[in-house]
Amino acid sequence: MVASCLSTLAITPARAQQAKQLPLFQSPAYVAPNTKEQHFEGNLTLSPGQELLPLTLVVNNGAAGKIPFNWFRINIAGYLMASEQNLQGGKKQAAIDVSGRMQAGTSQIIIDAAGEPGATLSFSLLTTPISLEAVEPSNVMQGQTIVIHGTNFSATESQDMVLINGRPAQVLSASATSITARVPADAQAGNNSVQVSVNGVPTRSSSINVGARSIPVLHSMNYWMAPPGAVLTIRGSNFAPAAANNKVFFKNVSAQVVSANPNRLQVVIPNWSYGPQELNIPVYVVAGGVRSGNYLPFDIGPQYQGAVPPMPGDSSSQASSEASSEAGWPLQAGSEATSQASSEASWPVEAGSQAGLEQSSQAGSEAPGPMIYP
Repeated sequence: MVASCLSTLAITPARAQQAKQLPLFQSPAYVAPNTKEQHFEGNLTLSPGQELLPLTLVVNNGAAGKIPFNWFRINIAGYLMASEQNLQGGKKQAAIDVSGRMQAGTSQIIIDAAGEPGATLSFSLLTTPISLEAVEPSNVMQGQTIVIHGTNFSATESQDMVLINGRPAQVLSASATSITARVPADAQAGNNSVQVSVNGVPTRSSSINVGARSIPVLHSMNYWMAPPGAVLTIRGSNFAPAAANNKVFFKNVSAQVVSANPNRLQVVIPNWSYGPQELNIPVYVVAGGVRSGNYLPFDIGPQYQGAVPPMPGDSSSQASSEASSEAGWPLQAGSEATSQASSEASWPVEAGSQAGLEQSSQAGSEAPGPMIYP
């Protein structure tokens, strides 16, 4: 006799919350037609990740008034999982911890047993249910973070999946009782469902209200060329008010943001390891988790020698000005020193300038200033 194959059971979230244990698999009833030794076969399927869950094998031998087998062996994927030794003392049911002993995918079940005609054996594979109890805050903006409270989450972030309106959200941290996740920057505005799945086992759904966040737009930069270490001012709209909530990237290299308001960012041009000079580098901003809808081209020159030029508009010390002057830094954009120095250095002052003008024009603002380089 060959046991029928049952697929992984799907249960409703409400039932999952009420049950003490969540069924992953339920076998058919294996029944002895005679007193001879019986051999049953079947299959058990676990979704990827479910083998990592806490797993309990519950064996029923002659339960619910049925006749028990005199002896039995339950093998799954070639490993002995249970026998009559687990039901000594006349017990008809036993719960066996098989955590870490199962594998993902389809495993063969082989059962050998003997008993009186009508002897009945069955088993189920259970796990601890996952619960979602609350989501905070209930009102959140696109790109912001939420904290999901519940039970039996995995402390391994890769085993937890957070779905917002059915779309995966980035999991930032996790413990057995809470998960911190980021709402997608392009999440739908309005009411959104929130659900957690741990190693393929889902929770019930909760909901949050997501507010739309304006996309940052870059208008202009005060320079279109400068070396690493110089301070660049980026003007635009919809930046985050706090510097820590803005990220500025030169291609894929992040820059330090030293000051911010909704319409202006000041950043330190990062060290550049791609070469002595790089032209038309895309500069873009991520404000509050939302990436800018456009970028501005920028040229980075070689590392300069001497003092770092002061922040544009900074007149904090005469020493800084003198040091900059000695280093050959023309702080006044478009000065004769700038033209002369760039000519001597054979800098392609015009390189990338047209692209910069076009990009800024599309953003509806003024063009970047000249290069800042001796």
